[in-house]
Amino acid sequence: MARWAARTEVGRRLFPAAVARAGFTFLLPYDGFHPEAGKHILVIGAASWSDPDLLALDRLAINLSGRAIQVVIFDVDYWQLDDIVRAFPGAWCFKSTPVVLQYDGGALNYTGEGHDAVLWLDQI
Repeated sequence: MARWAARTEVGRRLFPAAVARAGFTFLLPYDGFHPEAGKHILVIGAASWSDPDLLALDRLAINLSGRAIQVVIFDVDYWQLDDIVRAFPGAWCFKSTPVVLQYDGGALNYTGEGHDAVLWLDQI
């Protein structure tokens, strides 16, 4: 158990900087989120301790290189579920990560979670 807790702590500490290096925006619960008209925005809730989530984010960073898609990442462990549902229009009570919401022109046009979301992200 101590090994797992240490990995989680290290991941949580390093995750925001890794998100920034990928060219993504890291969002904390108090930052607020407002999908902007005219923009294509992906919001991804990931667990910093989840290898599948991190691999999906790595692949996404490679696939989006040079493309004009804003990516906002939040660590699900920093947020309460009620806060997620309030912060992101169209969010729901998800059961697995990553959770993905795509906004285009200010409107939500895709939601997904878990393995289905990973497969969808890989197609971008």
